[in-house]
Amino acid sequence: MIDLRKYAASVYSQKGEDGMIKKVFDTLQINTGHAVELGAWDGIYCSNVYNLIKKGWSATLIEGDKKKYSELVQNMSEYKGVDTELKIISLEKDNTLNDVLNKFNVPDDFDILSLDLDGCDYWIWRALKFKPKLVVVEYNSNWEDAITVPYSTEHVWDGTQYYGASGKALCDLASHKGYDLIGHVPNSNLFFLDSNLNNGLFEVLDIDTGFHISKNHHKPMSPENFNKLVINPPL
Repeated sequence: MIDLRKYAASVYSQKGEDGMIKKVFDTLQINTGHAVELGAWDGIYCSNVYNLIKKGWSATLIEGDKKKYSELVQNMSEYKGVDTELKIISLEKDNTLNDVLNKFNVPDDFDILSLDLDGCDYWIWRALKFKPKLVVVEYNSNWEDAITVPYSTEHVWDGTQYYGASGKALCDLASHKGYDLIGHVPNSNLFFLDSNLNNGLFEVLDIDTGFHISKNHHKPMSPENFNKLVINPPL
């Protein structure tokens, strides 16, 4: 079985995600496909999918910040297969990830979802009705237990430990949705592959023993925010 972590290499991504993504799709013999990135910034900076776009993939890129979105539109103007959307994704009607993907006629089993919101990532993925083949999602490396921030349309990361969801919480959700944990970028992203596609191709990691949790990776959160944390969130 393949240990995906050995293939870490960056072209545009932050910490080696490009090489790991390439290995997944090379192994699955997928040469072109459709990518979705939520929290796309300018489309290039620390992007997990721009390397695919450069190789001819189509994409749906979603960004909620107007300044970053303006740069995103400019940077993607030469790529005919790339759709962009200025939107803060939430669980409210017309603003869900499902709504945006339906708007652009994205296939139900599109190839990769890159999710980096520094906030309600857990809740957005939980509500997703699509089944991407590969999900790359940022996790909060400060927590060992299944913990997430509560859902809120007003969440803005303040630079403390109060953001996102723990690896354990995301792994529980992924397992419920039918995914295997096949990759890990320390203090950054987890890689989940549709279990039906994995079928023994990639080594399945154990969230409890597979890697070190970096406690105190960010400054402590306020007592008020600590009391808001959701432990063992619903699947």
